Order: sequence, then C-alpha cells, then structure tokens
Amino acid sequence: MYDLIIKPGAEEDISEIFSWYNLKKPGLGIQFIDCLDEALISVKLFPQDNFNVLKNVRRKTIRRFPYNIYYTKKANLFCACYYASLPQADRVEQADSQ
Repeated sequence: MYDLIIKPGAEEDISEIFSWYNLKKPGLGIQFIDCLDEALISVKLFPQDNFNVLKNVRRKTIRRFPYNIYYTKKANLFCACYYASLPQADRVEQADSQ
C-alpha cells in the first residue's frame, strides 16, 4: 500500500464540495465524503488499476458524484480532486504539476 498525500488545494476543494452538497441536502456532504474515502482507499491499494490520462497521471472516478481524483505515482502517491466537467487538459496539467 502506498502513502497518500492530498495537496492543500485539493483539501480546500473537498471542503467546498462537502459544504455545497450539505446545503443542497443535509447529509449529502457526508455521502460525498464516504464515496471519496472509498475511492481514495482504492487508489492506495490498487493505484495501477485506474485510467492513465497522461504518462504520469491517472484518474479515479468517485462513485455517485461528478468528481475525479487525478494522481501521480512517485515515491509517494500525490492526489488531487477536481470537478469532472473541467476540461481534461486543465485537470491533467494541474495534477501533473503537483
């Protein structure tokens, strides 16, 4: 299993997403976090199983929500969480630069 490092910008995004879903429907933010945690565990256990979008960047879709985790596998596992509707080139560039 790899270590997982979530960059500060991604942590801020996750917090905003959580708050937005809770405003839409109480408890929905918790459901988002549960699905995010499930996806992060999968990335930690099986990082090679996810779609390769660039030489060093892979993508894991978060179940039930329109978000993806983009990550690079180096000495540790670096992760970021982005909204799925962003242009893929922007998401990949951001993840690769981390």
